[in-house]
Amino acid sequence: MTAPRAVFSWAVLAVDWGAVGRSRWQNDDGAIDREDERTVKDRILGWIDTLLIVDFFVVLLSLLWLAIAVVGRAVEVPLGLDWWYALWEPVFTPALGLLMGGALLSGLSRWIARKLNRPTD
Repeated sequence: MTAPRAVFSWAVLAVDWGAVGRSRWQNDDGAIDREDERTVKDRILGWIDTLLIVDFFVVLLSLLWLAIAVVGRAVEVPLGLDWWYALWEPVFTPALGLLMGGALLSGLSRWIARKLNRPTD
C-alpha cells in the first residue's frame, strides 16, 4: 500500500494582490479608515508603556545582579558588588523612581479615561 500523495494547490499560495499596494489604514474603497487609526494620546501611552516595560526589566536585572553579587561576597568571590554600589545612585535609583512614578501616572491616566468614558446612568 502506498502513502497518499500530497496534492499541490495554488489556492494555498493565493495572495490578495489588491491589498498589497493599499495602506493599512485604507479600506476596500481606498478611503482612509479612521476607526483603526490610533490617536496621538494612544501612541504616547503606548510609548510610555514600552518604556516602563524596559525599565521594569532593567530594575529586575539589577536586583538579580545584586542578589548574585551578595552571594558572591558571602563566598568571597568578586561578582561586582562594588560596581553595583557605584551604579546605585546614578542608574538604579532613577530607574526605580521612573518605574514607580510611571506606573502611578499610567494607572491614574487610565482610571481617569475610564471614568470619563463611562456612560451616565
